Amino acid sequence: MTKNSRGDDRRVILSETLFVLGGSLLLSAVMHAVYLIIGRWTLGVLWGSLVTVAATTANFYVMCRTLQNAVEAGLTQEQIKGRMKISQGLRLLVLALVIGGCAYLSTVTDPPVFDLWALLIPLFFGRVTLSVRSLWLRRADDGAAAPAVSDDAPGDEKQKEPEPDPDDILPPFLKKGPAWEEPDEAADSRPAPDPADADGKEEHEKKEN
Repeated sequence: MTKNSRGDDRRVILSETLFVLGGSLLLSAVMHAVYLIIGRWTLGVLWGSLVTVAATTANFYVMCRTLQNAVEAGLTQEQIKGRMKISQGLRLLVLALVIGGCAYLSTVTDPPVFDLWALLIPLFFGRVTLSVRSLWLRRADDGAAAPAVSDDAPGDEKQKEPEPDPDDILPPFLKKGPAWEEPDEAADSRPAPDPADADGKEEHEKKEN
């Protein structure tokens, strides 16, 4: 793998990470609006959402970099799966320690430094962002892959495909003809009958009669 391809992969990872971060912040803004509407907004909601969004975004970035490093190292698919499972376990452990530590602080401080629900709800924002984008890209790809239909053609002929040549459908051995239609080499090697001999034979038969 060249340096240019590595740089491109890292830029893609960075852009995807920023996209996840932007989507998580947007959904967090919606959550803050809901807290304001119900009159439950506090600074604990702000700190809790920021901590969780930062932790989940970092988790996504580390996952992408781990996969990239495994591919660049030339590992097999089984080795990559094993490394990703280990990475997933470690990342989930770190994420649980961060969220669990903040949740513990919210129970021992008054007023709570972190709102418990504001810590838990943003855990799903990154996944929701990626799911929405995947669905959007899939619909865009399906629309681009759809065959173009001419408006000038009549209704039944718009999607009519040209009929294939029957000779193209046949397998090669049928195009050459069956084996029993090939000429007999032994018959071709025999000399052709002489017309003069045939006439003499007819005259001899007439004299005998």
